Amino acid sequence: MVAEVNQHPVVLSLEDMTGHRSSADKLLEVSVKALERMEIGDGHNIIAATTDNPTVMQSFRRKFQAKFYWVIVSSSSMLWNC
Repeated sequence: MVAEVNQHPVVLSLEDMTGHRSSADKLLEVSVKALERMEIGDGHNIIAATTDNPTVMQSFRRKFQAKFYWVIVSSSSMLWNC
């Protein structure tokens, strides 16, 4: 999902991952494809990303931030612990 200031959140893309193991690499691949479909493949309009906090998501956040180094990444549990 993506949210803009003063706009309702919208779904970027849905990907059928039936038969695929949930891994950080696969989630990054799906995320990049979704951005490309929205014609923002370089992620220049993304400023932050939030996920839940299982191990796969921790790895995904590291990989996502390595690819899109300007994006602030956090887990939803970090938001509640503030």
